[in-house]
Formats: sequence, C-alpha cells, structure tokens
Amino acid sequence: MTDVSWTRSPRLWRIFDCAGALGLLFWLMVQLVAKQLRAPCPWPRAIGDYRIFYDYSRQIVQTGIYPPLYYYAPPSVALMFCTTFFPFSVSAGLWVGLSGAAAIGSWLILIVMLRIWRTPGAMACLPLIFLGCSSFFSWDLTKQNMNVFFLGMLLVGVWFLDRDRPIAAGGFIAVSFALKLFSVLVIPYLFWKRRYRAFAWTIVFCVVYWILLPPIIFGPRAVVGVYRNWGGGVLDATRIPTDFPHPLLISIQRGAAYLAPGQPVGSAIIVDAVRAAWLGVLILICGTWQKRDSDVREARALIADIGALVLAAIGPSPYLEPYHPVAFAACLTVLLAVAADVNQTPRRRTMAGVFLVVVLILAGVPSRWELRGLAINIRLLIGSVGAILSTRALARQCETTNVKTLTPSLSAS
Repeated sequence: MTDVSWTRSPRLWRIFDCAGALGLLFWLMVQLVAKQLRAPCPWPRAIGDYRIFYDYSRQIVQTGIYPPLYYYAPPSVALMFCTTFFPFSVSAGLWVGLSGAAAIGSWLILIVMLRIWRTPGAMACLPLIFLGCSSFFSWDLTKQNMNVFFLGMLLVGVWFLDRDRPIAAGGFIAVSFALKLFSVLVIPYLFWKRRYRAFAWTIVFCVVYWILLPPIIFGPRAVVGVYRNWGGGVLDATRIPTDFPHPLLISIQRGAAYLAPGQPVGSAIIVDAVRAAWLGVLILICGTWQKRDSDVREARALIADIGALVLAAIGPSPYLEPYHPVAFAACLTVLLAVAADVNQTPRRRTMAGVFLVVVLILAGVPSRWELRGLAINIRLLIGSVGAILSTRALARQCETTNVKTLTPSLSAS
C-alpha cells in the first residue's frame, strides 16, 4: 500500500499539520502545568492524587495495612514506593515530568504507528481528536494520577510488540498490569493472537512484579498479609452501594439506579445490557482475529484491539472514575487514521468518519453526574466498535490487494 508522504504535501497542508501537532502539545501542557499553577492551593499541594500515592505507599510498606478505599495492587504500591525516596516536592516534580513524558510519548507512538503524519492534513485534526478524550486526560494530568503513565507503558509495549521484540513488549505490558489492572485482558489476547513469545515474557515479568518484587519492598513475612488485605478491599469494592458518598464514582450501577429508582430488576437489566455490549466487543475481537492476522505488522488492528480490550475492563467496573478511560485516545486515533487514509475505499473512510463524528458529538453533549458513567460507556462502546470494524475492513482490503498483486506475478511465471 502506497502512502502519501507528508514531505511531498503542499506547503499549506504542512502548516496545518504543524499547527495541529502544536495545538495538541499546547493542550497537554495546559492540562499538565497551567491548571496546577492556577490551583487555589500552592504547588505541590495541588497534585492531590500523587500526594495520596506518596503517603499511602509509605504507610502500607510500614504497616502492611491498606487504607480505606485504596485498591491499588501490591505491585503498584511497591513501584510507587520507589518514587518516595525523596522529599515530597522533589518526588512530585519527578512524577510530573514522568506523567508529561508519558502523555506526549503516548500520542507520539499513536501518530507514528498509525502513520498519521504521512497523510496531509490528518495531524491538523489531532486537537479535535483530543477533545473527544480531553476530559479523561484533564483530571489525570492535573491531579497527577497514574492512568496516563499506565497508558504510556502499555503503548510502549504495543510498539515493541508491533516490531516483533517480545522481551521488551512483555516487560512493558507487565509494568502496565502491575500499575493498573486495566490491561488484564491484553495478556490472554497475546496468546489468542499467537504471540506466544510475547505472552510468555509477559508472564515472566508478571512473576517478577507480582511475586518477586513485593517481598523485597514489604518484607517476606508481611507480604502475605498485604495481599490478603488488598484482596479483601477489592472484594469490598465490588459491593459498593450505589448511594455510597464517593465524589468521583460514576459506575454504570449508579446510573442504572438513577434511571430505575427503587427497581432492582430494572437496574440489573440496564447493567447487564452494558456488560453484554462489552462482551459483544470481546466476541467481535476474537471472531475477526484470523482475518486481520494476514498482516502481522498491521498496527491499526493491533492498537484498535488493545484499546478496546482495556476499555472493556474499565467501562463495566464498579469503581469507574471519570479519568480512567484515557486509552480511548487509541480508538479515536485509529478512526482518524482510517478516515484520512486516501488508500482506503470511500465506503471504509466514510464508515470510520461517521463513527468518529458521532463520538465527538456525544463528547460535547452534557449529562447529569449520576448518568456520566452510562454516557461514557456509550461513547467508549461506539468508538471501540468503530475502530475494530474499520481495521477489519482495512485487513480485508489488504488481502484483496495482495491477491491482485500476486496474480500477475504467477501469470508471468
């Protein structure tokens, strides 16, 4: 397939593309720095989430007891504890730098892997794409949670996976799983996709982070109690009542309870419908993998699948919070890449464009806080399905192109 080179595009398109890239960088820096400087409390007190990581990781290492409503896995606590060896102001500055690098690196990986920079005018749409997921990035970069850092580690692993470097891919995917459980479906996906070496190395590194590292940080005697304490907290999180006074929870259970007040059966039907939709996304991924595996280096299909798998673990979560689905950027960027690709048929480009426009429109539709989780799930489902269908169409076209290219050669021989 022939790409239209960005270096050969008209000068006007170059200006638009540069403006789009700078616009994306500007918005990331606004979220990362400007909002912290304008916070009512002085820096570094403004970055509240990292303050929690800093204090709680130290507390858990010292006492072996998890604070209430803190559900990060022991490997995540151990890794965060490694950032607390300095005074808080120094550690906070280092974490802000890591988060900024992860945010910029994540978008850079998506741009390069999807070859968006090769299509004239495509990069000019990056700020618009960012608006479709800016609410997810905003809180994370402002309060310095670890979702963007998780996304960066996962996409670095996908980068190496696309380049057939299974050791590095497994290492970074395992780091993402140690930080957040959101990539839990990515690990069996590697086996399903017959990436056996990457799967094996991911398991090896998971053993390192989940079995070997915690005893070093918590101590051999305390580590069992730490895991038991964490497991009990996770079970409690699955049973959080819908009226629990948590200012950030936006789970689908809360939305269902708001739509069907006092009707457990009606609420259960709504929740099960959303879960069934995500199960359908997983079936769609599993049912189309053979068709898209004809080109093992097809980055668009790989990123679409990884993004959808992460979102399938986030969307139905009973502990969903507004900034968790930062991986939605992957699905949106895939839709942009397919819609802007001049080598695609008009039908395929239109399909990707329609999905993208619908998601962007929904992102601008206001919703009540009680329904925010359901509204976000609808956006995530539409974007995930659109990205998967667009990459499946791309693979079928690639197969047809390969057959047409091979036929004259066979005839000539």
